[in-house]
Amino acid sequence: MASGSQMNQEETHRLWQLGKEAWNEWAENILNERELMKQRGVWKVNVDTTGREEATNDETQQWFSEAQVIFSSLEKPHSFPNDVDFGGVVFPSYSTWVAANFLGKVVFDCATFEADASFKHATFRKEARFGAASFEENVEFSNATFHESAWFEQSNFRKIMWCEYATFEGIAWF
Repeated sequence: MASGSQMNQEETHRLWQLGKEAWNEWAENILNERELMKQRGVWKVNVDTTGREEATNDETQQWFSEAQVIFSSLEKPHSFPNDVDFGGVVFPSYSTWVAANFLGKVVFDCATFEADASFKHATFRKEARFGAASFEENVEFSNATFHESAWFEQSNFRKIMWCEYATFEGIAWF
C-alpha cells in the first residue's frame, strides 16, 4: 500500500493476497510509525468511554486511514469461499469483518487485534478458531452466527466483547 493513501476494502484484500509475511511486515511498519509519532509528540487522540481512540489532528487521522483494514462491510459484504488462516496475523488498527461470510474453516489462533474489531452480522459456516487471540481493544460479534464450533480458549479480551444476539449452533469454548 502506498504511503499517504487510505486503506479501503480493495487495498485490504490486495495486501492480504500477498500473504501473511507481507501482511505482518506492513503491520509492523505501521505500528513502528505510530510509536515514532508518539515519540515526536504528534500522536493526538481523544479516548471515548469504550476506550476507542479518535484522531484529533490531521497526521494522526492519516495514520488511522492507512492502518485500518476492511475485509467486509454491510455495503460490500465479502465471502471467503475456502478455509482461511489468519493465525498469528497482526491487525494494527481497526479491523472490519461486518457481514463477512466464512464458508470454510477460519483460524485466528494467536492473532493480535491492536484496536477494535467488528464481526457484526458475520456468518461462520464451519469451525471458527480464535484460540489465544489477543483483543487489545473492543471486539463485537453481535448478530454473528456460528454454525459449527467456536473456539476462544486462552484468548485475551482486554476491554469489551459484545455478543448480543449472536447464535452459537455448535459448541462454544471460552
